[in-house]
Amino acid sequence: MGLFYNYEHYKILDEGVADENIYTHFDHCIDMLCMNLMCLADVTPALFYDPLDNPKRRDPLPDWLSLHTCRDFDAILDWSKNGRPAVG
Repeated sequence: MGLFYNYEHYKILDEGVADENIYTHFDHCIDMLCMNLMCLADVTPALFYDPLDNPKRRDPLPDWLSLHTCRDFDAILDWSKNGRPAVG
């Protein structure tokens, strides 16, 4: 919200905090968004098909049934709690 067009409106939420600290926080947030987009990106192809049963439709339709591979979140939690990979 701080990077939004009406920054002054949101600045009152951080009253008393130095602008330098606020901008550092913004930089951190942007860095975290970039890291997540770059490091955790899903590279599963987005498939589209032409609906042959509707010849009047000009644009292809997305196929939302693409198979995605998810991370093993339980293994991540186990590692974070116990410091070792999950066995199983």
